[in-house]
Amino acid sequence: MTAEFPPGLLLIVGAVLVPFLRGNLRSVYTLFLPLLGIWQLMMLEPGSFGTMVAFGFEQTHVRVDKLSLLFGYVFYIAAALGILFAWHRDDRVEHTTALVYGGAAIGAVFAGDLITLFF
Repeated sequence: MTAEFPPGLLLIVGAVLVPFLRGNLRSVYTLFLPLLGIWQLMMLEPGSFGTMVAFGFEQTHVRVDKLSLLFGYVFYIAAALGILFAWHRDDRVEHTTALVYGGAAIGAVFAGDLITLFF
């Protein structure tokens, strides 16, 4: 995975499959997503990625520095611990929204500018 794929998008896109999975497969899948995200963060190098100009404004989709990496790790670990805590729950909506919420938090950490933060 490259930095052009925003780290938070991994959890958000991965949450789409959660309502269709059942039992232990869903639990393992939801735990696998944050672990995959941590691996993605380990592969990132500091810098700005995915820069484009739209409507006269330069937008940076992903900005990686030491502080954003630190918070990215913290949020992915928190997401994994939350999934372990809710392992016994059978609420698909709760699992899906938790992954989307975690992905949004991680996306906010790596947003390169204010416009990207809101989109």
